[in-house]
Amino acid sequence: MSGYDYTITIFIGHGKIENGKQFLGAWNAIPFEVEKLKNNSSRQLIIIDACSSRIGDENIATLETADLENRKLPETLASEVEESKHIYNKGIGKSLLNSTCILHAVSIGEIATIDNANRGLFSGAVTRLVTKWLHSSSYGEILTIDKLFEEIDIYFKKMYPKQKPRIEGSCNLPFAVNPFI
Repeated sequence: MSGYDYTITIFIGHGKIENGKQFLGAWNAIPFEVEKLKNNSSRQLIIIDACSSRIGDENIATLETADLENRKLPETLASEVEESKHIYNKGIGKSLLNSTCILHAVSIGEIATIDNANRGLFSGAVTRLVTKWLHSSSYGEILTIDKLFEEIDIYFKKMYPKQKPRIEGSCNLPFAVNPFI
């Protein structure tokens, strides 16, 4: 992936720590090191929605979709999408080169909170928090990963205090731009 300005990699599954290294895997796959998710892009975000204490045989979680029915995209959608891309690219340009940010669903050694009604709690929380941000932010505003993680941390302390997400690396990268007027 050399030559790319910014890549986003998402892993939803299971994980464990062995001999100081984090491994990921699905129920029917051979575990691999987190390092394998890193690439040669100038900036990278990796989101890991997995335990760090076991690789089991449970079903992979599904994500909840964001409900934005009450928001309107601008009439001149094509030009507004291009403007959003321009704003997003400026945000990427302001972030550090050769930076990798990893968002982990849990702290080292933790098992993710099991809630059978809401599997994939971390990914679902990211979706809900970005949707909430879209409803409260202004057109053209950028949500950085640092700011998103602050909201994730508050959410988990309130809703699932036994699960402690963590952030690793340089995370002043853009995550979303509000395209709504």
